[in-house]
Amino acid sequence: MLSYAGYLQGLDPEQLESEILARQPAAASVLAAVEADDQQHAVDPAAFRQGLARSLAEGSFRLVIVLDSAPDEMVQVVGYLQSVTDKIDIDLVTVTAYDVGGSQVLVPQRVDPGRRVRELSDAQVDARQSGTLSAGSAEFRAAITDAPASSRETLGRLADWADALDREGLVKLVSFRGRQGITTLLPRLAADNAGLVSIAIDNRTSYMQFWRSVFERRAPRSIAAVQAALGAELRQGNSTHSFPEPLLEAVTHAYREAAGYTVPPTRR
Repeated sequence: MLSYAGYLQGLDPEQLESEILARQPAAASVLAAVEADDQQHAVDPAAFRQGLARSLAEGSFRLVIVLDSAPDEMVQVVGYLQSVTDKIDIDLVTVTAYDVGGSQVLVPQRVDPGRRVRELSDAQVDARQSGTLSAGSAEFRAAITDAPASSRETLGRLADWADALDREGLVKLVSFRGRQGITTLLPRLAADNAGLVSIAIDNRTSYMQFWRSVFERRAPRSIAAVQAALGAELRQGNSTHSFPEPLLEAVTHAYREAAGYTVPPTRR
């Protein structure tokens, strides 16, 4: 692992993408991969590129080592490396297999070397954030006042819909006001800290974005109904500017499926 990190140190982003990532099927740029899962629209492309270049130049990486067991000597070495450098973070994870009802269950556990406890200060957290995250829909509703008059009623209806999901206990609702002029309403599943959809106000336009990876993980039986209401294939990060009631109902059922409710069968 350290040898691989040493190999990456000193590369520039173009070398990383053309010589390393290009060997992988369907490889894209690092920025594109991050943006594909950026529900908050928090990524500043210029800052991300600069940060990636700086991390590669400095060898500032997070290393994750996954084993079936962690010998004491390895735990000691990881603790030592963590204590003498601020350039790398090392996560040491052990995985134990259990047989539960005839199915194999893998349980990961992070091993704490116990040599260093490093917590970010509030100032450091703020510095890493590229916007402001707040509970509920208040921040999103405040942004509606800056949206075009023709879309304010629709955005208010979407905020009401998301608040209803929150009251039903299906989501933990938060708003994110980014520094790029985008304010996003995020109906997040509590267990995943990610949502099936997000709703964004981006200067002169607004849209609902869909996150297929979360659908596949938490609400796979609802995909067909959502696609039928959307009138398009459900893909990672695709969006719509139209919000008819059948679509909102289908997404509501998807959130209920994700919460463990029984989903009505799809009409054929």
